[in-house]
Amino acid sequence: MKRIGVTIALLALTACGSDADEGGLVGLVSDAADPTDDVQSPATDAPADDIDAAAPPVDHGPTPPPDCSANPQQCDDGQPCTTDSCGADGLCKYVPVANGTVCGGQMACTDGLCESDGMLLVSEGRFTMGCSPASHPGCKPDEQPEHGVTLADYAVDRTEVTAGQYEACVAAGGCTVPLNSVGQCTYGSGGDFPITCVDWFQARAYCSWADKRLCTEAEWEKAARGVDGRPYPWGDEPPTCERVIWEPNESGCGTGAAWPVGSKPAGAAASGAVDMAGNVWEWVGDWYDADYYKNSPDSDPQGPQEGVQRSVRGGSFGTSGVAFLRVDARGYFAPESGDDDLGFRCCKSLP
Repeated sequence: MKRIGVTIALLALTACGSDADEGGLVGLVSDAADPTDDVQSPATDAPADDIDAAAPPVDHGPTPPPDCSANPQQCDDGQPCTTDSCGADGLCKYVPVANGTVCGGQMACTDGLCESDGMLLVSEGRFTMGCSPASHPGCKPDEQPEHGVTLADYAVDRTEVTAGQYEACVAAGGCTVPLNSVGQCTYGSGGDFPITCVDWFQARAYCSWADKRLCTEAEWEKAARGVDGRPYPWGDEPPTCERVIWEPNESGCGTGAAWPVGSKPAGAAASGAVDMAGNVWEWVGDWYDADYYKNSPDSDPQGPQEGVQRSVRGGSFGTSGVAFLRVDARGYFAPESGDDDLGFRCCKSLP
């Protein structure tokens, strides 16, 4: 079987048969994934009516420290579609601006998020990438050192690319049919399940066809983490099946497979992107290098110039350890690999 690179020593990968519960993928492929796959560890609606100042605050995950009056700037969430302030009670307040307000060039505000055609704006600025053993005892060597990174404006897909979207690319001649058929691959479902069993080259081809590109590792991590240094996309609280499709007890929170994209809105990141922890691993553009963070540029890093493995992020429905679901967790696959727990989303540079 192919070998999967991850930054934790043990990852249970299971795929149940066709008895998946509601939300899981049922019967697309009859072969179940081999749970004995080797694991390799190196030395992670429609727009509402316009919102006025009386609108309820946007949920941005964990409540910032109550002493924000001493440092009001800590309330800046990097979103142009909210008015940020430190309230009289010492808590940060995020009030959405009116829907339709222009933001990010040709994008518009919707319910506090800057979006267009299924993509979300991630505003230019600095964020903290990686981790430190001082703040995260389980921090792995390839996730160190914790370092500041500045990125220009860019857009990220709100969801993982779906089977239906990928099939449209195949029909248009821009993509090829996935050749990998490990476990319950989603090609042919025509719906909102994340496309799986695609290799890195096929993921890149789809993003190019859609006038986008694969996200860099840094872009992926900022979209998941935001600017407040949270350990999980939704905040500080530990993963649960209310927020993540993973394997706390049973793979896929009981389904043994990926779920339709966006099934767990409670797990959304501050950027608005969903499923950035769990559901399926996501290809990114970078070559993988365990030592890259030691010498990476602090502005718009593009990853190593060459390598053997390509980086993946986010964990999957078969992830059993919470460390895989952290925004700083890194993994890698051979670029020609494909599996039923591996998909992708795209990013796009903005003028």
